Amino acid sequence: MGVEEVELYTRAEEVRQQILAPSEKKFEKLLVVVVKNSMQRIELGENYMLLASKFKGGIVLGRHLEELEFIRNLLNQQLTLLNQWRQDLIHRMTQPLMQDGEEGEQYQYSIDLQHTLESYLHYYGRMLTFRRDLISGTEETVAKHVANVQSQNDHESMVKRREDRIRSFTRKHEEQPNKEENLDKRLEMEMNRLITPNLVSTL
Repeated sequence: MGVEEVELYTRAEEVRQQILAPSEKKFEKLLVVVVKNSMQRIELGENYMLLASKFKGGIVLGRHLEELEFIRNLLNQQLTLLNQWRQDLIHRMTQPLMQDGEEGEQYQYSIDLQHTLESYLHYYGRMLTFRRDLISGTEETVAKHVANVQSQNDHESMVKRREDRIRSFTRKHEEQPNKEENLDKRLEMEMNRLITPNLVSTL
């Protein structure tokens, strides 16, 4: 690439930045109003944690209190995870509109960010639904959550066994590529850890 061509690319980038500058300023103002002033104003911190009951009860009532304690711990774990997801969402949503790098890299960054936000919002909604059903739903409703997770775990175990059998036929010197855990899988695992088979028997 010649000197003149480099200068033209540099000038084109400067013009592009000038054109996008007004949109970037509007975006930053919107972030302050919608995200920083609204979302960060309500913190899902310790003030929303459910405290343990000091009442022990007798032989009969004690069992019900144990059930309530189990649900209390589960709701607090949900709240902690929701808060982690929420903070990550806020962090990602408040990134500068213009990122360093080539134009193609900036476009790819925007696409990746959109997919990331969609993943978080999907599992955020699922977690809120599970939390609602845990608080006000029936035992049958909660059992459906458990059954769905159990069915998914069974399917993944079957797939893993199949992959292990296939891998056993490959030559030992052939290295299998490591599969990076994607975001959807991580969020799903974090949520499913809270939906255990003993949840229904406890209620």
